[in-house]
Amino acid sequence: MSASEGDPAAAGASPEAESIVLTAQVRSSAMARTFVGQAIARSGAPVPEDLLLLTSEATTNATIHADSNQITVSVERIGSVARVSVQDDDPTPPHVVSADPGQPGGLGVRLIDQLAADWGVTQIQGDGKLVWFEVPLAEGDAPDR
Repeated sequence: MSASEGDPAAAGASPEAESIVLTAQVRSSAMARTFVGQAIARSGAPVPEDLLLLTSEATTNATIHADSNQITVSVERIGSVARVSVQDDDPTPPHVVSADPGQPGGLGVRLIDQLAADWGVTQIQGDGKLVWFEVPLAEGDAPDR
């Protein structure tokens, strides 16, 4: 598990990616989870729980910490991997923080770091960033490309 800075593949959604623009608010995480789960299910793969959890964490981070009115959530299946990206207008990159048992929250990026097969941050020219992560899908479910 690593944080790849500036992965060129994450800089923009591919033609196969599906995207949704959401208002940055508390319910955005649930809407993003539903959107990502449905997109992966349509691709024929079982939806991993980690994929939904990490989608919630990335969306919540963008909603709470980024200075954005809207966020864009994109998902695509790349062989046996699901890639999700969350774009916001705040250029400040997220970072793993030390866990403080006396404080709620603060574990979103740590969960992404521990559970994603790979993840990273791509700065967007002008303003903002795209936080992306990849989660493996079940073996044998890769579509022919």
